[in-house]
Amino acid sequence: MIVCNNNLLEALKFSEIIITKKEFKEWLIAENIASFKSVDNIEAYLSSNLVFLLMSGSIFLKRYILKKADFWEKNYGKTNRIGNLNHAWNLFSQKVHRVEADDKLIKILVKD
Repeated sequence: MIVCNNNLLEALKFSEIIITKKEFKEWLIAENIASFKSVDNIEAYLSSNLVFLLMSGSIFLKRYILKKADFWEKNYGKTNRIGNLNHAWNLFSQKVHRVEADDKLIKILVKD
C-alpha cells in the first residue's frame, strides 16, 4: 500500500483546484449576469448543487474551472467560442487525477 502525502504530490507535480459555491456565484454575477438577466436567476441556477452542475456539463461551471486552473487563458486567450470550450474541457479533463465534490465545494487534483 502506498500512502500519498503532500510532499509526494508536489514531487509528482499535481496541483489542486478548489471551487466554492460562493466564489462561483460571485463570478457568475460579475462575469455572466447578462446571460442570466438577474441575480435571482443565478440563485435559481445555483439551487442545483455543484455535483449536479459538474455532472450535467454546465458550460458556466466548465468555464469557471478552466479559468481557475489558468487553462483557458494559457491556451485560448480571450476567445470565447463553444467549440473551443469543448476542446479545452477535453484536454483539461485528460489531466484530472481526482475529483471530490459536494453541494458547496469541488476539489480537483490535476497533473501539471
